[in-house]
Amino acid sequence: MINSPSVLIIIPYYLPGYKSGGPTRSISSIVDSCGNDFSFSIITRDRDSGDKNPYESVNVNSINRVGKAKVLYANDKLLTISGLYRSMSNLKSDVIYLNSFFDPVFTLVPLVLNALFFNRFVVLCPRGEFSPGALSIKALKKKFYIRTFKFFGLHKKIIWQATTKEEAGFIRCIFGDEVKVKLAMNISLPSIVTKPFSPKSRVLKVSFLSRVSHKKNVLGALKALSKVSSRVSFDIYGPSSRPEDKSYLRECQAYAKSLPDNIDVKFKGEICHESVGETLEDYDLFFLPTLGENFGHAILEALAAGLPLLISNTTPWNDLEDKSVGWEAEPTDTVRFAECIEKFASMSDDQHIKMRLASLQYAKDYLASSEAVAQTKIMFTEVTKT
Repeated sequence: MINSPSVLIIIPYYLPGYKSGGPTRSISSIVDSCGNDFSFSIITRDRDSGDKNPYESVNVNSINRVGKAKVLYANDKLLTISGLYRSMSNLKSDVIYLNSFFDPVFTLVPLVLNALFFNRFVVLCPRGEFSPGALSIKALKKKFYIRTFKFFGLHKKIIWQATTKEEAGFIRCIFGDEVKVKLAMNISLPSIVTKPFSPKSRVLKVSFLSRVSHKKNVLGALKALSKVSSRVSFDIYGPSSRPEDKSYLRECQAYAKSLPDNIDVKFKGEICHESVGETLEDYDLFFLPTLGENFGHAILEALAAGLPLLISNTTPWNDLEDKSVGWEAEPTDTVRFAECIEKFASMSDDQHIKMRLASLQYAKDYLASSEAVAQTKIMFTEVTKT
């Protein structure tokens, strides 16, 4: 692509980190799939979410070549207003790409610095932060932040990336129809399972993979399992690195101890991205009653591992029963979730294998037909023409 714009990505966490979940995978997928057409540079923290020590494999406060991007791993001293100003000055770009709305360090400060000194084009991807479920968490604080943002007119100085048509609606509902919104779906590059599927386990093996947080509704999953009479082994994979997440984890662990003997719950902790596919393919069902997702990388990874889904109806993945790949329900409908688990547990081996094959084919069809890469390339190219 001749004369394609250079893009400076500013994001709290990046590779080799994995504890922050979807955003890291989204950005690494963008770099991998678009890095031959655009020049990418990244400013990020020098450590993973919740870690006290920096990565051992990187040069801190220096430019590192990571795949197809130049990455500046910044320590706290460089993540100040003056430090970010110097970094943004040194990493010249046509476009600044921000990956959160409610982040004062990695969004608000770069936005203000850009308005005062650089005047570059800005794309902001809220990554599901405006869904009703997400906004219900710390609602008063978020309302104040949004009002302040609008008062200073910052919402008019950027191009918003929506990863779904629904998210575009959320953005316009909050900031008005006059804001500029471009649709570019999330890029996801999961590994596809290749080994034959085994019969369903005698004890139903159910997995959860996401951050252990209020938004992901782990407690809701446990409450649903309290209503299940079948034998279930429920393994929970995911970090709880933030202080509020650790408190939520303790609440979930306490509730898990009260579950009946037929429900066995294990908190497995975080898992690196490279191990996700191999880990998930050993389970029978994927359970994620999240309060809201703009995409849900873990959901596609579960399908790519041949796992039927039991998820909330607050994600882009819907009509699952019609596709014979699972079920969805309201995040708080623990009775419906329990009924689906019982239904799945009662299936024959042939029915189970049929659902797994359908799930795998659904993932393959999605990846083959996805326009996400093309949409992302068009977005970065057209931003500079707006």
